[in-house]
Amino acid sequence: MLNTAISLVTAATVMLSSLGLSGAAQDSGPSDSSVINCVNSAVECPVLTYHNFTQPGDGVKNGPWSCSINKFESDIRTLISSGYSFVSTYELYLALNGRGTLPEKPVLIEFDDGYLTNYTLAFPILKRYNAKADIYVVTDRIDGDHSGLPAFDWDQAREMEQSGLVSIYLHGGSHDDATSFTPEQFRADHLYGWQRIEDELGKRPFRPYVYPGGEYDLSTLAVADACGDDMQFIWAWGWKTGAMDYPVYLRMNVSDTTDPVGQISAYFTFLERVRKKELGKQLP
Repeated sequence: MLNTAISLVTAATVMLSSLGLSGAAQDSGPSDSSVINCVNSAVECPVLTYHNFTQPGDGVKNGPWSCSINKFESDIRTLISSGYSFVSTYELYLALNGRGTLPEKPVLIEFDDGYLTNYTLAFPILKRYNAKADIYVVTDRIDGDHSGLPAFDWDQAREMEQSGLVSIYLHGGSHDDATSFTPEQFRADHLYGWQRIEDELGKRPFRPYVYPGGEYDLSTLAVADACGDDMQFIWAWGWKTGAMDYPVYLRMNVSDTTDPVGQISAYFTFLERVRKKELGKQLP
């Protein structure tokens, strides 16, 4: 898989040169010393992440990365009855930057990878409850498969976006560990992925990114930042020293057995730990 990814980013580098997007990778540090992230901002919004969805009889086992669609619908109902309001990543970004406000109990739902079941099973539930969710796709697997399971295609992505409930963002040109690339390879994979999304779906109002497998380091943070990413999402348990200098945001995974409200509580526990480490205090 890594050799395939390297071939992809090599081809992408050539393509980016023709688009005027090539150049040396920048990994010297963030471009803005006044960076805003989930740690230093008083704006708080837990992020819950799902992956594939299953239904009875499809032969796919539930686990950390697969959740039954009945359980997902139950999660949506639980969040609504607990007083939560669904917001988009862009609404969170605007609030973080003082350009908007969030409801009293916001929650952000994300789907990773671009599985076909996001469209066939989860999207009808989002419409039923008028719930927002953003999907982070691996662009070289659209209209193909991911981990042996089918992915949705670009027409289905367009249909979901046209509903006003879903936006599509980047989870990588490939799904390889970002830290396995050289900075230039990661940059090429990254810009190629964004180019594919915008070629198919139109220009994004901003650029949030989710790391494949949650794997990152200071070099990938710097490269993604130099590529123009406005938010970088990592697992809540994966905070590393130096991340404070970048627009990093924590998130929690939801499996077939985890309670969404419990995961929100866990999100804030992790956030408090990071704040104590980085700021020496909690925000008021």
